Amino acid sequence: MTDSVIEIRDVHKRFITRKANFLAIHSVNLSIKRNEFVAIVGPSGCGKSTLLNLIAGLDYPTRGKVLYEGKPVTEINTDLGYITQNDTVLPWRTVEENVGISLEIRKIPKALKDEKVRSYIQMAGLAGFEKFYPSQLSGGMRKRVGIIRTLIYDPGAILMDEPFGALDAQLKLVMQNELLKIFDETRKTILFVTHDLGEAISLADRVAVFSGRPGTIKKIKEVLIPRPRDIFKIRFSKRFGDLYEELWESLKEEVSKGESL
Repeated sequence: MTDSVIEIRDVHKRFITRKANFLAIHSVNLSIKRNEFVAIVGPSGCGKSTLLNLIAGLDYPTRGKVLYEGKPVTEINTDLGYITQNDTVLPWRTVEENVGISLEIRKIPKALKDEKVRSYIQMAGLAGFEKFYPSQLSGGMRKRVGIIRTLIYDPGAILMDEPFGALDAQLKLVMQNELLKIFDETRKTILFVTHDLGEAISLADRVAVFSGRPGTIKKIKEVLIPRPRDIFKIRFSKRFGDLYEELWESLKEEVSKGESL
């Protein structure tokens, strides 16, 4: 095992179709350590999601290498969990059925499956809602179902693509706090994509700022705010304010470029 779970080495990705030919990302270099929470923040359309797809093996670099556990990603990476912005909870299955689906697919014995499902539902604060269907849950509860459904099969790392982007401001804070609690308990390696700089600083160990398209990494900073963190208080700390100001200097130019196009 290597210390770095995910390594991005000089990665470029160009999309060529009959109607378009454009470079989405270029010269991206990033190493993510085991048990580390890294956030990527950047303007819309800068290639953040493209990078996640390359790591997941859903697409391949035009140039450069993507490594997972020291080996090149050459096919869909089933060792990863991937949580998207869209709600992918299955509407015809209850909470416990949704959470346990990956264990069913892996043919885990029923007694062990049921025990793990109960444990993860408890961890996510969903005890009492086991028999509820997604339509009977709030947006935040469905998000929690989606997160623990990924965690339960113990993926080596988790990719999160703006999972809270569609939530209102108050609910987003609640879900960020829930994610911090889950991270403190599981210490999973997480790569989290967002366009919200405050969210990135609040959650991550390191924040990488992406430029506008074609995207590349402009700056990487360690957050250095102790864990466990209180999402409702962290933004009032001096370290948060100083880091936000420094990273915003790198980000605002890219945001302005996008608005001027």
